Amino acid sequence: MNTPFTFPVVTADDIKLLWQTVHPAPAGEKVLGLLQSCADHTTAAEFEAFEAGSFAAGKNVLLHFYDRAFEKVFCEVFFTTVEPGQTVLWYLYNSGYIIKTPAACFGVDLHHRMAAKLAPLLDFVIATHNHDDHYNLALLNSLTENEKAVVSNFFPNPFYTKAVECTYTMPGNVTLHCGEADHSAHLRKFTMPVEIICKTGNAECVIYTSGDCYSHEFLAPKSKAVDLYIIHPRCGMKPVEGVEKVNARLTLVSHLLEMSHEIDRYRWPLSFGKEVVEDLKKINREACFPVWGQKIVWNSSGKVSFS
Repeated sequence: MNTPFTFPVVTADDIKLLWQTVHPAPAGEKVLGLLQSCADHTTAAEFEAFEAGSFAAGKNVLLHFYDRAFEKVFCEVFFTTVEPGQTVLWYLYNSGYIIKTPAACFGVDLHHRMAAKLAPLLDFVIATHNHDDHYNLALLNSLTENEKAVVSNFFPNPFYTKAVECTYTMPGNVTLHCGEADHSAHLRKFTMPVEIICKTGNAECVIYTSGDCYSHEFLAPKSKAVDLYIIHPRCGMKPVEGVEKVNARLTLVSHLLEMSHEIDRYRWPLSFGKEVVEDLKKINREACFPVWGQKIVWNSSGKVSFS
């Protein structure tokens, strides 16, 4: 007979340490292991029922962490004043980030069961492709109803595009260079890599997200170097090739623990993030994998801090 799984206890201090740590690091390995064990005992059906509000988190600390991360992000986005020369990111979930400059606040691939609450805080949203782990329909509808832009290749909005390449100038002096890429050998021209140029004071922070891009050959940044690169490292593209193609200064390995995927199918464990970081270190490229709720502050000096 199989022994029933006992969900571990993770304290508020444990979570605070996770947010303050650049992963991978020994300081967070124990707690990350506990969260991974929770993920390994949470089915995709249970997670989707939790997102829909019909499944209680109970003692599942991972599900509590999912909601706690949202609460942290929401409060910090609301109260944080970004100084000239800074760009601040918050990692929400999967490939989703909120990005705030002194003049703009917007989201990329935002998925969370409470994501619609973010609508008043955001000037616009980017959704790289039509898979619902990269957007929240209620959020996109709310933004559209309030005449805010949704930049995508699938959602009906004035900023919908199926162009191979296009450029948008967005509120707050943000420039978007949108491209086109295959998601897989079967999903052609399905995802939209985006280069995001945030002008902040006398500096520019260049962020690149490749969405769920199948090959580095589709990546076409206009900048000579990218400050922060958001990568899905297991969608066909080899991380080393993607990072070298965009010339990334710091790579944020994302799309780990996508809980709506089955445990043994496309739900990449946190240990894989560590492997990618180690592979990139071998070619002298800096990388880390953020955890849900983590705040990332980029300064024009190139320094990046986490909290």
